[in-house]
Amino acid sequence: AVVSTQSTGMYIQDNTCVVNGTHKVSLEDAIELAAIRVQIQFGNHDENKHKKGFLDMKELLPPEYRKVQGIEKKIYAEHRKLMGMTELNGKLRYIKHCRELKTYGVTFFLVKKKKKKKKKK
Repeated sequence: AVVSTQSTGMYIQDNTCVVNGTHKVSLEDAIELAAIRVQIQFGNHDENKHKKGFLDMKELLPPEYRKVQGIEKKIYAEHRKLMGMTELNGKLRYIKHCRELKTYGVTFFLVKKKKKKKKKK
């Protein structure tokens, strides 16, 4: 139960960082992570239920990939490969994938440089 609770917390945090763009991911990574999230949330692929328009891209993808043509179809293609994956195994796989990202564990800060004031003569 401890593993489940810890992995759920890490999964939620990692998912938030992917979807809001904190973790920079390639299109391929974004599709794979979205497919894992669909498996966690909705279970095995069901042709009758998982059709165009069913998924909310704002919950699955970083902003730069939400409008990519055919993205939902690509997510479903990856989702089909995950048949039988349990919720816990899905969360662990999502976390493992995120840990392999170059930006994992990195925090970015916006830094502004102040200009020196000129002395008046």
